[in-house]
Amino acid sequence: MIANYEPYFSKIQKLHQGVYEELLGKSFVIKETQMFVLQCNFKEYVENDHDGNYSWHRLCVDNNVEKDFAVGFNIQRFKNHEAEITLIISKIKEIWKQSCGAQVALLNTITNVAALKKDDYEMIVSVHFWFDKSVIDDGIEDTQYMKIVYTGLSIDEKMIMPDIELKQLSLDMGKPEYDMLQGISAVENGFTNPAYDLSYDEYKEWLRITDNNSRGIDLPEGWIPYTTYVLYVDGVPVGYGRVRHSSSEYLETVVGAGNLGYGIAKEYRGKGYGNILFSELLKKCKEFGYKEIKLFPMKSNEPTVKIMLKNGGQIIGDFKNQKHIIRIPIE
Repeated sequence: MIANYEPYFSKIQKLHQGVYEELLGKSFVIKETQMFVLQCNFKEYVENDHDGNYSWHRLCVDNNVEKDFAVGFNIQRFKNHEAEITLIISKIKEIWKQSCGAQVALLNTITNVAALKKDDYEMIVSVHFWFDKSVIDDGIEDTQYMKIVYTGLSIDEKMIMPDIELKQLSLDMGKPEYDMLQGISAVENGFTNPAYDLSYDEYKEWLRITDNNSRGIDLPEGWIPYTTYVLYVDGVPVGYGRVRHSSSEYLETVVGAGNLGYGIAKEYRGKGYGNILFSELLKKCKEFGYKEIKLFPMKSNEPTVKIMLKNGGQIIGDFKNQKHIIRIPIE
């Protein structure tokens, strides 16, 4: 588990923007209320006894009770507004599903965060919603409306996942994309990278040609139109891939080339980005109308073969004793 969550505070805060807006929309909530993200170890949190006068609800991620966390509501501030608690918990479930692709379930009520029973020195992250008493004083001592307390297991895998974006190649791509392309050799395990070792001016011309090829313009004789995509992780280009717009009997039976190909720049390998890029390219295959695709990975390229099998592929044959023939249904 992560020992310091501070680098992820802005991402955690962004994720909870919907919860913040849901809270501010309540008529009884003071509009000066703000959202803050804090961290400390479990022992420190429990010993400081933050939990008095709160109604606590225990939830978990993806039906795994080890990935549990707690949401506390100030009893005084939610007095006569208990029905709003259900709505806010529903919003928490919604943001997890939409932003993290995870299911959150309500387990039970608990007396305090200590009931989560975590290791003393496990780091926790708490999202707080309060206002400054020096700005406004409504007569209630505790100016906090609610807080969400996440333990390490509940937050590590999903909430701090990087932002993933797949962009179609465009003429305005610049130096970051150029540098990424220099991290993929001209030919790697059958995937060709024509942009490798080009000058920057040559790279800009390659962008123009490749963009044209995606629209069926200036294609070499016998070529099938293809579209090129770049994968960005937290805004940084890490790899790219191509999807042919249709299958080719010649490529499949003579060349041993499939419907798509991809590569990750050397400095970004070993981080799971290959699987992310591959799964995103499969979505593009569906957009092009494929019902299934065939791929021809080198047998020696075990990481790519594993990715293909993980994403629904089946080995259905052999190409010249060098490549697997893998079929993947597109659903």
